[in-house]
Amino acid sequence: MFLLCTVLLSGCITRIGDMTVASTKNMDIKSAHYRVDTHQRVMGRDTVHIVSFVPTALFPNLKEAMDNAIEQAPGAVALSDMTIKRGWWWIPMIYGRDYIEVEGNPVYEEETGAAASTGSGYTAGTAGAGVSRDQWQAQQLQQLMNERGLSYEEFQRRYRAITGQ
Repeated sequence: MFLLCTVLLSGCITRIGDMTVASTKNMDIKSAHYRVDTHQRVMGRDTVHIVSFVPTALFPNLKEAMDNAIEQAPGAVALSDMTIKRGWWWIPMIYGRDYIEVEGNPVYEEETGAAASTGSGYTAGTAGAGVSRDQWQAQQLQQLMNERGLSYEEFQRRYRAITGQ
């Protein structure tokens, strides 16, 4: 009886691959800065249902799975440290599922330019009207040095944003 149940209730999950960064959204990789939220993992899935022996679609769609994952983190444009898995299970002649599952850390595009804020009044990018880039940078660095209570990581993040590193 156990062998019969094992044969009739079959399924499998296969890890298809890993990617450092992947996206289905338009990204400006030359002029934008990106931030990865390593404290959050999002998961998306696209599923094809199999009713009796008839599938509702030919294959699950990787793009749909990625879109579903990215949309779980509002404002995200990509996934980092991503895994792709494909799985299926089936009860013969009754019902089954075939799916692709994507999981990763959301990647956010950080604003750049004179009007973009990096937090606490700091601006990233080019200098404002009437102020040279060097003067703007000196003002922003002085403001950063006067700020108290920043963690080392936050100080470094703001310093890099000001200096364009």
